[in-house]
Amino acid sequence: KSQLTKQIPDISDLIDDALSQPPSRGFSAFRRIATGPKYRGSMKSMVQDVIPEAMESYLNAIEPPTEDETLASVIYKQRKNVDKAHIDAAMKCLEFFRSKNNNNQNYDDDEITTVTS
Repeated sequence: KSQLTKQIPDISDLIDDALSQPPSRGFSAFRRIATGPKYRGSMKSMVQDVIPEAMESYLNAIEPPTEDETLASVIYKQRKNVDKAHIDAAMKCLEFFRSKNNNNQNYDDDEITTVTS
């Protein structure tokens, strides 16, 4: 076997084994499939050994999103369901908070203008 096939698990029987596990095992049974006995459930170690050039992307992918990323995602997903003026206003608010956070400044209630419809 090549070095790569020694590191990547053979999943032929592992999936059946994971499916036969009780539901309480949850994700861990399938994570072990992904990493095999060598890495014992550590995807990070497997990625580092097998495809080190992808490590930065992997680490970014497993990080939970920031509040900023979450808000931007919600705004983006709602862009077709909400009128453009509201989306533009939401983006301006997000930019306001981004600029304050980037400058490590605090904001107070006087700086926020309330728009009513």
